Amino acid sequence: MRTVHLTCFDAFGALRENPTRALVAALPETPGWRTIRTVLPTSYARVGAGVDGLFGQRPDALLMFGYTSQTDRLRLEHLARNRDGSRRPDNDGRLGRPVILAGAAPAYPSTVDLAPVLLALCARKAPFTYSTDAGGYVCNHSYFLALDRARSASPAVPCLFVHIPLPRSSSGWREISRAAGTVLACILRAAGPHTRVVGRLGRNPAGEQPLS
Repeated sequence: MRTVHLTCFDAFGALRENPTRALVAALPETPGWRTIRTVLPTSYARVGAGVDGLFGQRPDALLMFGYTSQTDRLRLEHLARNRDGSRRPDNDGRLGRPVILAGAAPAYPSTVDLAPVLLALCARKAPFTYSTDAGGYVCNHSYFLALDRARSASPAVPCLFVHIPLPRSSSGWREISRAAGTVLACILRAAGPHTRVVGRLGRNPAGEQPLS
């Protein structure tokens, strides 16, 4: 059975509960796929081990979620950049570094062709946007590390990072959950036997128990 990994983050800063944990817990199983859900630490020093652990299990697809207050809808991240730029300390009280991986490219595009994903979201009238800057915090850091591993696999592993807001209502949760399910379905379709590096552009989880 093929394996898809879904990742989220623990709480950080003033955020008491990270909404990505509830979202990842609520996304349904997909027939024919084994789903592994992982909570990554909001730590520059420790998140690399988490990413290495994911790829040590030879994933067939990877969908990563992070929280940001800079959007009110799903935000698909086209690029991860090889630098940490945030002035906000992580959960260990540390800042990032100017270069994440020495000798690596300045940026990596997602290994998922975003065009079919954007079309599917439009067809479902889902609230979404996309960007070419995943920020300078641990989200971008983990995404860059994941894409470095995903692109070196043969075939390349479909890997995409999605930022979500903190929905303020049940209807908002439902919209985010449905949109995230659409993105997941697109990624699983992309995880065919000849996946290429392209680089082109459910239910209410409120009240769900967090992942252990």
